[in-house]
Amino acid sequence: MATILCTAFASSAIGYISAASVRKNSASVFAIITTFVCCVFAGVEPALKQVERYPIVNWPWYISYATWTAEACYVTWSKYLTNDGNVDIDIQAGADKYGYVVDEGLGRSVGALMAIGITLRIVSGAIVYYRTKA
Repeated sequence: MATILCTAFASSAIGYISAASVRKNSASVFAIITTFVCCVFAGVEPALKQVERYPIVNWPWYISYATWTAEACYVTWSKYLTNDGNVDIDIQAGADKYGYVVDEGLGRSVGALMAIGITLRIVSGAIVYYRTKA
């Protein structure tokens, strides 16, 4: 439930930015394209592990809400499939393929999703402020 709520919180901020930054006729298209771009940078292919080698190029993966949603889903499902650790499977081995961190549980992913949602809301508030000020 935390994954769903935090993803909804972060992704809905894209709608706020769309509504604040473009004309109302174009806002829905802008939001869909922005969401699509975020999903492209989900960290699945290419994986976070592959893009970590390029420090200047890898920033879209870390600011995309889809990356943190994918990590949270991996953590949640691996915890479920291992029956809360009662089944002896090394879930970190699978996480290493993608570059996910599972040791911290949902804390890292949920924190990143909340930070993205809050930051995007602040940006949309600043856009509204400067557009109404002029």
